[in-house]
Amino acid sequence: ALPILDQLAILAGTVKATGPGVRITITDSAGAVRAAGLLDVLQELRDAGAEVIQFGTVRIVAGSYFTDAGTSITVDGQSLTRPYVILAIGDPQTLASA
Repeated sequence: ALPILDQLAILAGTVKATGPGVRITITDSAGAVRAAGLLDVLQELRDAGAEVIQFGTVRIVAGSYFTDAGTSITVDGQSLTRPYVILAIGDPQTLASA
């Protein structure tokens, strides 16, 4: 097990995290996916035990938020580009079923 300070740094998104997990790509050429849909993906991954999650280049932390910005989606104020690529660290089999 990692020391508590290392665990907190990973949760805060201040240090690099590595490990097994899944890569999810959501192709949305029509622009039908909205912020609420990506929030649902985040919640499912968390419920499945994901330890670290990243949407595009944005590392998700406790205070992360999604917003619709015209035809695009932002996470923590940073625009996401299509296709949406989500990386999640955790048990790959459990995460894949989520």
